[in-house]
Amino acid sequence: MKQDILNWVGTCAENDSAEGILNDTEDLSHIEDSYLRLLLENMRRPNGVITHGMIPREITLEEHSKGWRKQKTGTSSERSQLVFADFKAACKNKQLATLDRNFRQIPYKHGIANPTYSHSKDFQILKKQLFTTWRK
Repeated sequence: MKQDILNWVGTCAENDSAEGILNDTEDLSHIEDSYLRLLLENMRRPNGVITHGMIPREITLEEHSKGWRKQKTGTSSERSQLVFADFKAACKNKQLATLDRNFRQIPYKHGIANPTYSHSKDFQILKKQLFTTWRK
């Protein structure tokens, strides 16, 4: 939050130096704070990303539909009344598939997540053998 660093990188990392930090091409020798320098050195993009490029934020309608076609119809993981079978059926209609795809891309494109998906519970489902052993 030092003004000289903000001017150098930009408040939203919009300056060319921010891209240089990510690509490990920016000279960091002028940074006097050793912890800040260490942080910036570790912000380098992984080699796989540099080699293959960034993963696109958007998927095509065909990729979206193909992904739903692979899902098992008996699976459901959200609190709505819809099950995977509903989404599989929707991907056969271009308008419904487009609407669903666009809705699912909002968090990736804009960083706004649906509050429904913000809470989760994690619990262990005991197998029958473990349950009977536990009861004894």
